[in-house]
Amino acid sequence: MAQRIFTLILLLCSTSVFAGLFDAPGRSQFVPADQAFTFDFQQNQHDLNLTWQIKDGYYLYRKQIRITPEHAKIADVQLPQGVWHEDEFYGKSEIYRDRLTLPVTINQASAGATLTVTYQGCADAGFCYPPETKTVPLSEVVANNAASQPVSVPQQEQHTAQLPFSALWALLIGIGIAFTPCVL
Repeated sequence: MAQRIFTLILLLCSTSVFAGLFDAPGRSQFVPADQAFTFDFQQNQHDLNLTWQIKDGYYLYRKQIRITPEHAKIADVQLPQGVWHEDEFYGKSEIYRDRLTLPVTINQASAGATLTVTYQGCADAGFCYPPETKTVPLSEVVANNAASQPVSVPQQEQHTAQLPFSALWALLIGIGIAFTPCVL
């Protein structure tokens, strides 16, 4: 009986010793992506500046930066030269450290236009973050040559934009299909 009690006490003590083995402190050396790569933007009419403040010990990949406009037209974006770096994930690549400011020229942006910015970075300690995507809302910008010309949409095009299909119809069709028998 004493041996069973001793074994039980030993078992209870050993579980508390090993409880901290898989805790988060081993992983806490890496900060969240938003803290490692602080992203900010500032727009002044046609000029938009995208800025990344990159924490020490971290870097952004040049070839992983993508800018996609929605309801806007932008000039070709020229990424500045980076520093060459060799790593296990992408091999020899250009990277940015400390700070990156990317000027973007907006040629035209309608109301509600956005810019989708995708980027990816890693830590020097060997941890790569998944690609991050940020949406930048744009102020309305009128194209220089289009400011004096009124835009008119032909009557035919306006009617084709209003399709009779909606989410309600999709739901009703789905319910209808669910009740049809499978006869083959």
